[in-house]
Order: sequence, then structure tokens, then C-alpha cells
Amino acid sequence: MRSKIVSRDNLNQIGKKINLHDLIEIRENIAIKHSSILGNAFEAIVGALYLDLGYKKTKDFIVEGIIKQHVDIENLETKKVNFKSFLLEWSQKAKKHLRYEVIEISKENETPKYKATVYLDNEKFESGIGRSKKKAEQKAAEKTSKISLNCIN
Repeated sequence: MRSKIVSRDNLNQIGKKINLHDLIEIRENIAIKHSSILGNAFEAIVGALYLDLGYKKTKDFIVEGIIKQHVDIENLETKKVNFKSFLLEWSQKAKKHLRYEVIEISKENETPKYKATVYLDNEKFESGIGRSKKKAEQKAAEKTSKISLNCIN
């Protein structure tokens, strides 16, 4: 559950919910909804709180002010978030060697796009595209898990 709460997508959602975009000055050519800026800013705020106020007060702020008000625990419990971890666990149980091949496919407005392909025992499976290598790998892992391996509905 902790990894789901602190996932990049969830931290970005929290950043949106607490209106961090109103406090951040961003260059015009950066699309905030396709970036991790809000999640990164939220993490920086939590880090600053910890350094200034200590563990107990930061924990209280996170639990009372963020998790209870802005995180849907029931929804997160049922959500499969990290397909890369799922696929890694599956491949280890199946005794298959898992690797990703990532290439940069384009650069739009200084924002690169990547394509990642999943290989299991050197057999090519699904590919995914994302604005970061990690997101492309996640998409490829999700497609492989759902389509090729039919492990997830």
C-alpha cells in the first residue's frame, strides 16, 4: 500500500488536489499535466517539513492533512499500479529472464518520447510508449501482463 500511495501518478494527483500548480512558476512550453512536476514539488514540501519540523509533525501532516483528505485508500487497494514489479515477480516465479529494450523515438518541444519492449528469455513481447523510460517500460509491462501473458484482467 505504501508503494501505491507514493507512486509517481498518485503523488502527481495529490499535487493537483492541493493546487500546487498555483504556487509553481513553469516555463510556457512545459505541459504540466504530462510531467511529474507536481509530484516532485509535493515530495520536496514533505522533505522540507521533515527537516524543519521532524518526523512526528510531518507524519501527522501526511496522515491527517493528506492521506485522510486526498487519498482514496479503497481505490488504491484494488488498483494494480506497478506492472514492472508484477512482471518481475511473475518472471522470477516462471524462471524467465526479463529485460527491457528502450529507445528514444522522438523529441517534441524538448520532451523526449521513448519506446520500451519487453523480452522474456530473449523472446520479444509487447511494447509501450511514454514520456520517460520508466513510463514506457510500465506501459510495455502492462501490455505484456494483460495481453501476452493474460495474467491480469
